Amino acid sequence: MKRLTSIILFALLLFVSNLSFAQEPILTKKQMYKDFDQLVKIIENCNVQLPIKKTITGFDNLEKIKSWRKRIDTITCYNSFKTLLNNALFFVMDVHTREVNSFVPEYDNLEGIDTCSIRKMAEYNNSKERDYSIEYKESNYLPINAVYHDDNYYFIGNHKFVDKNEDTLHIYFMKLLSCNGQSIDKYVAKSYIEDYDYKRKKYYYGSSFGLSIPKNSIIKGEQDGKIYEFNLENYQQALLCSLAKFELDSTIPKKIPSLFRDKEVKFFDRDSILYIYLDRMNCSTEFYDKVKEVGKGKKINKVIVDVRDNPGGGDEAWHNLLKAIIKDSIPFHVKLAYSNSKMMDKFYKKENVKKGRLKWLDNKTYRVLEERLFFVADSNSLKYDGKIYVLENESTFSAAHSLTSYANQIDKIISVGYPTGQMVGLGVLPTLFQLKYSKFTFRLTTIIDITNCEKPIDVYQDFPEVEVYPTIEEHLLHPLSLYDIKSEEYLYKYDSMFRKVLELK
Repeated sequence: MKRLTSIILFALLLFVSNLSFAQEPILTKKQMYKDFDQLVKIIENCNVQLPIKKTITGFDNLEKIKSWRKRIDTITCYNSFKTLLNNALFFVMDVHTREVNSFVPEYDNLEGIDTCSIRKMAEYNNSKERDYSIEYKESNYLPINAVYHDDNYYFIGNHKFVDKNEDTLHIYFMKLLSCNGQSIDKYVAKSYIEDYDYKRKKYYYGSSFGLSIPKNSIIKGEQDGKIYEFNLENYQQALLCSLAKFELDSTIPKKIPSLFRDKEVKFFDRDSILYIYLDRMNCSTEFYDKVKEVGKGKKINKVIVDVRDNPGGGDEAWHNLLKAIIKDSIPFHVKLAYSNSKMMDKFYKKENVKKGRLKWLDNKTYRVLEERLFFVADSNSLKYDGKIYVLENESTFSAAHSLTSYANQIDKIISVGYPTGQMVGLGVLPTLFQLKYSKFTFRLTTIIDITNCEKPIDVYQDFPEVEVYPTIEEHLLHPLSLYDIKSEEYLYKYDSMFRKVLELK
């Protein structure tokens, strides 16, 4: 009987444990405040980007983050608290800093990390209890976004708005002038700043998904030379008719619409160009073999590596790509710095870490890791000894941007494109942290690339050697078209960056 009772109790405990995977955690207000303060302390002690960003932009990210604390008074549930934490974390303004529901055992320091709670939260987020379709229906936003281009925001796509009287309003790549009586710049500056425009010395919202506009907004915009002003609240529907509606030269091949592209390797005989497009930094051995196969036995004048819209992956991808192409070994130098704080001690306990003051960074003391090595060409590489041009844009991030940053070290590798508005450069996987009570788990960038840096702005590592900006058609229309924008015909006729490389000697 005692054994049976034990079995029943164990089964009940197991049931409750599994049930908790799909239930929302419960926190007291006191626990919320303590977790928020822990978040702020981690950012202060471990993120070395913010003081530099404040110096360059004049915007105090940390104070903005702290300002979210008072909103805990209005929080009624865990999900709302988690949203608040994510909103605060957003103002670190770093693509790697975000909430996560996973970990990497072979890399992450899991001391003090409750891995079971991470798994539970992952399951909770995927549970049936959390009906995202309902959340979408109850959303305060219309399915229409505005994308930043050349100091303006444009509603992306061809939309038909229908009001209660079934009257329609057509919006086709309308330029936004104001929202609720505020200029679009002031509206964005309130809550949506993300990237920094170095030339205009201002923040903007540069997400490739665009800026969402609330349903109850009064919009003023310009379209086809006319000014429109309307209240979104009067419209019951927003129908997406198409993303782009125009015709290019009939010689440009069409493609099947897709959110993702595949890697490509092509040889263009007209100028003897080896063109390599990388959608992500996760290449296989077969891909490197294909690069060698396509370029084998050919006289190559230029190599173009296109990493536009590449979100990253692993640095090994571009390391191995270069090894498959180059003739001789090329040097690789990286110098990284992180906060001189006790909180960081457990993450980087390496022999080659040095402590020192950086005069050009307010003479503060940092911990510095430095490494010098060589990329050695494969024995069966293409033995190419000419220039390699790397194409980048505002959506080139992480390991993809590591390649463009590395290009600035090597004379034979030239970066071509325009800035992301983010602090990028070489680095490592962001550090894993977890808050005590909510078990909110997130990654935070704790290292900056100071290779060849002489002043604070250099730490952004975000300046192509040859700057080329796309036209509005290239930026907003062509990527959403039915045309193959990676085809030889398109690249030669319409692609500003590719055409610029043709001019370079």
